[in-house]
Amino acid sequence: VGGPAAAEAVVKAGRGGALARVRAMSGPRRGRLALALLLGSLALGSAVGLMATSGWLISRASQHPPVLYLMVAVTATRTFGIGRAVFRYAERLVSHDAVLRMLADTRVAVYRRLERLSPAGLRRVRRGDLLTRLVADVDALQDYWLRWLLPAGSALAVSAASVAFTAWLLPEAGAVLAAGLLAAGVGVPLVTGAVSRRAEHRLAPARGALATRITDLLTGTAELTVA
Repeated sequence: VGGPAAAEAVVKAGRGGALARVRAMSGPRRGRLALALLLGSLALGSAVGLMATSGWLISRASQHPPVLYLMVAVTATRTFGIGRAVFRYAERLVSHDAVLRMLADTRVAVYRRLERLSPAGLRRVRRGDLLTRLVADVDALQDYWLRWLLPAGSALAVSAASVAFTAWLLPEAGAVLAAGLLAAGVGVPLVTGAVSRRAEHRLAPARGALATRITDLLTGTAELTVA
């Protein structure tokens, strides 16, 4: 499924805001994104299992039990270590393939939109701002999937499984773990998001002005050379 279907999905989601349009682009590739989410959850779960199993193995080995008592933990440690690398590599391949294809569809949709606006609708837009929107702003959309939505989904799934398993072993420990994960997973992102939004509001106009100056400089290179 290529660009036309994705562009049609964007048009249908046009009234839902910017993030709704970004999510609409994933329609043709939801299967790949779901697979990436599963692989990311397995990779993160393997990392958690490796940390827990290796910690138990070290503490249990300090008691000098028979070696056979440790064989299951040793095998689990190796399995989690290998699984973490394999699942993470596969997750990166699948997620980046899907997201980069969505970026290509997004650029097609942006160019089609500009065709309807140009030239009358772009008179007030500086060339540097237009260049930034076509290149940098579209490239920044990959962070929504690769650095936010997919990692957050994997973290949520693994956190829920960890809390459930810990609560099964010791309910009090499960409650403490849930409180810590809630503070780290909700409180910290809210604070950092508020700070980054303020910084982004100040940086966006500066990036547009810089792109405009660079574009004007490169456009006038021939005149400067002749002069």
